[in-house]
Amino acid sequence: HAPRATLCDMPPQSPLASAVGRARTTGQMRLNITFTADGSVTDVSVAQSSRDRNVDRAAVNWAKRIKMCPGQPGAGILPLDLKQ
Repeated sequence: HAPRATLCDMPPQSPLASAVGRARTTGQMRLNITFTADGSVTDVSVAQSSRDRNVDRAAVNWAKRIKMCPGQPGAGILPLDLKQ
């Protein structure tokens, strides 16, 4: 059982919120993220789609700018609740 990674810094969600609003979508999506020991996110992919390509793209671009707290490198799932 791997230790749970902690989010240290989250970029503004406004571009993601705009894409969700334009798509008029709600629900959940999940992203696979990979990060280094210094907290840099190195890879993001969609594990569960929002069913809207523009929302998926905005979520991936947003998640690439997340900063995890320094510690062990790793990977995990980031769930997102999509709300209007």
